[in-house]
Amino acid sequence: MEFLDLEINEYTLDAGYCSKPLIMEFFPEKNGCVQGSGDVIVRMPARRGYPFKALYHSKKALFGKGKYLFTNEKHTYFGLREEVEIFGRIVNAYIYVDKENALDGFKKFLVEHEDEYDAMSLVDKDYKTVEHGFFILLSTYVMEPKDLLIEYYARTDIEAIFKTAKNYLDLLPLSKWTDKTVRGKILSDMIAMPIYLQARRQVNLVKKSMTSAIGAMESQMCMVDRNQRIQIEYPMKKVKELQSVLSLPRETNIGMNDYFKKMALLV
Repeated sequence: MEFLDLEINEYTLDAGYCSKPLIMEFFPEKNGCVQGSGDVIVRMPARRGYPFKALYHSKKALFGKGKYLFTNEKHTYFGLREEVEIFGRIVNAYIYVDKENALDGFKKFLVEHEDEYDAMSLVDKDYKTVEHGFFILLSTYVMEPKDLLIEYYARTDIEAIFKTAKNYLDLLPLSKWTDKTVRGKILSDMIAMPIYLQARRQVNLVKKSMTSAIGAMESQMCMVDRNQRIQIEYPMKKVKELQSVLSLPRETNIGMNDYFKKMALLV
């Protein structure tokens, strides 16, 4: 943070980070005299001290009401914001039910635990129908439930990017010792990441792995001639098959300027 002059003013955290000190730090006191330390979105844990089940019971009658339903990423959600008191602080609680996850989880539970389900009380049976899709987010933000959920799930995309950078592009450890080489390494990886992610998305669509795709393409040799054109050797069978399923152009040479323009469009 200090090296790159970064300032963090928004935090998106899993339930494991939700604690009394965190609530006290980010949410102002009731009288508004104490201001929080920035903005936070944190998943409420289903444990003692948090009104997880209480909010379920108080809002379950609304779960099927069209007024509170919306869609996001091909899933249908119930969403509602409610002000609640946690550890003496007023907190915005966003109550959600992912309808698809709830139904899939419920069906799987019935198949695997039929006898256990039969022995449950009616109250517990009702909860099981939504358990796998029911969750609550706590936040300093005041916005529509759909907008907050999009903000929360944006973290998943960020995590995927950093996981890719670490596991596939060797972003960490940096193993560099000067300001110039560290910044150069980061710049190089930031350019490589969107190219890699775009390629992986296309490879996944045809049920291939990036490892196999890279392995096949590495066998194809290229060279730059004196006219600054990239000469590409005639592809072998595996490379031709990959080019075909990915609808890649089979070029035998390309100008360096054209190549860099294509890379810029990918980024």
